[in-house]
Amino acid sequence: MKEKKRELRRALSRLGYCSRKDAEFIIQEGRVTVDGKKVTNYLEPVFLSDDIRVDGKPISTKEIEIYAFHKPQGVITTMDKFEERPKVADFMPTHKYLFPVGRLDKASRGLLILTNDNDFADYILAPKTKLQKTYRVQIKGRFHEPHIKEMERGIFIERVRYRADQVNIWKQNPRTTWLEIKLTEGKNRQIRRMLEALRYDVLELIRIQIGNLKLGNLQPGEYKRIGREAIL
Repeated sequence: MKEKKRELRRALSRLGYCSRKDAEFIIQEGRVTVDGKKVTNYLEPVFLSDDIRVDGKPISTKEIEIYAFHKPQGVITTMDKFEERPKVADFMPTHKYLFPVGRLDKASRGLLILTNDNDFADYILAPKTKLQKTYRVQIKGRFHEPHIKEMERGIFIERVRYRADQVNIWKQNPRTTWLEIKLTEGKNRQIRRMLEALRYDVLELIRIQIGNLKLGNLQPGEYKRIGREAIL
């Protein structure tokens, strides 16, 4: 396959050197050369195979790293170091360039994958990979069983169809119900939107599994290094 050119900022990110946002600053500061020529335009098209250097040093081949992280509730899914709110970046090694594969909304907690491998992240997120994710969701009150089939058939919300692969009542009492929900598609706030459309109040949402990878005993704020085989 013929190699394609990409923006210099994207090339630095794809090579695992830094984020695209950080790359823009580094390039504009005149610290990057391509085949011996200084480049200050971060939109400059380059090949990944070009001799790209930062501060005169070639970008070395990166060591692929993948981490499982238990995102706490109230933490936003970003590695932006300039973000002042509690964020995923606050919990990860500061000397490493990592980014989240997918996201969890601020009010949710649970399993999140972080890596420096763009190709692996693209594969995980691709619809054709059909990587299933499992959630435990606590709602207020009792859950009506006919809604299981409705969620599995699909619910249209503002002309968009939201569908769960599988819905089970995990445990239930007169005041609250815990559901276990499996999804392959990953639309923004999908579970919350579906349950809100059925007039349920979501009290807690936890992602407990991605592919074969389980949250297990990982506590909020903790992370561990894993291999690809742990997920696929």
